[in-house]
Amino acid sequence: MEKEILSRCKCGGDVIIHDALFECDKCKAQVWKFSFKREFKEKEAKKLFKGETIMLKGFKSNTNNLFDTKAFIHEGKVELLFDEETKSTTMFLCQCGGEVIKINSGYKCNSCEKIVWERFMNKFLTFRQVKRLFKGDGLKLNNLKSQRGNVFNAEIFYETDGVSLEYI
Repeated sequence: MEKEILSRCKCGGDVIIHDALFECDKCKAQVWKFSFKREFKEKEAKKLFKGETIMLKGFKSNTNNLFDTKAFIHEGKVELLFDEETKSTTMFLCQCGGEVIKINSGYKCNSCEKIVWERFMNKFLTFRQVKRLFKGDGLKLNNLKSQRGNVFNAEIFYETDGVSLEYI
């Protein structure tokens, strides 16, 4: 079986494409195709093997926050560089004009500090629904379940103290 070559490594070796990783056949440097809770694209791997430091968009931290940060190969493995250019990834803008970022289990505006959790009662809100709440729109949700197990429909909206609902 013939090896599929991605590019040349800065050491002069060939970067081989395997099922789960890219690896230099000479210095054995590796870039796993899926690491740091994101997928590394071939063009990113090529740059890393050339010795470049690249900016990663949408890196997911252990607390599930999204960040833009840098990556490079050090001693054969990908390492992340957290410096002054490391920042939270802006998902969209809030009604107040502030940047909304992803936080663990929800979203938060950096300006007005509005927080919308991904889960409302027994429903997971889609990204589009969360975005609508930050824009000031209401959402109609069907088949919500109360703590007592009663099923109902409601419109939810964001007020100053959090997400509120109105039965429909």
